Amino acid sequence: MRAPVKKIITASAGTGKTYRLSLEYINLLLQYRDYEIGFDEILVITFTRKATYEIRTAIIEHLENLLSDNDKGRVLEDNLEKLFGLKLGETELVYLRKVYEQMLVNKHKLQISTIDSFINSIFKTVIAPYIGITSFSIDNEVNSRYLPLLYNHIFSDSKDSESFIRIFRTAKNNSLEHFDKLILSIIENRWLLQLIRELKVTDDEA
Repeated sequence: MRAPVKKIITASAGTGKTYRLSLEYINLLLQYRDYEIGFDEILVITFTRKATYEIRTAIIEHLENLLSDNDKGRVLEDNLEKLFGLKLGETELVYLRKVYEQMLVNKHKLQISTIDSFINSIFKTVIAPYIGITSFSIDNEVNSRYLPLLYNHIFSDSKDSESFIRIFRTAKNNSLEHFDKLILSIIENRWLLQLIRELKVTDDEA
């Protein structure tokens, strides 16, 4: 099997991320069709439920347009060729029709979820049974309750305190509510910081 390719796409709001990601999905379907990797084996993770709905809808609509050979479908074909070098012949269209029909019958197998939902699923189906947890609940307010402890750490004599204090002093909006949002954002996106560290280590080793 072809080795997976790491690809990072950065884009601001409203620049077409959903459109691009849905094309990436169709590209993966065709790229791995000879290995019998189904649509239910491709995982898409988003930040919000809204994005989950938008990507799910876009994938199905793109397949509909490609198979209908309408104007939107022809634009999609052109973009698939420009982005991935894909040329859709009869063989590819027959395969996409088969996948599309399977999706319509098994929409629950379309693996598109938020980060929170995906982690919760892994914990519920794998980790919890392994360590003997039979019931649990998600506390969505836990981060907020830990904010006072985080502020105590930030303003202590820790090695990181100087950097945080410098940020606070230079911020235009220096209200406590503003900093609450900043810190909660760092906590919620800590996985991204870990990814950046791993990519940096990979680049240094290359």
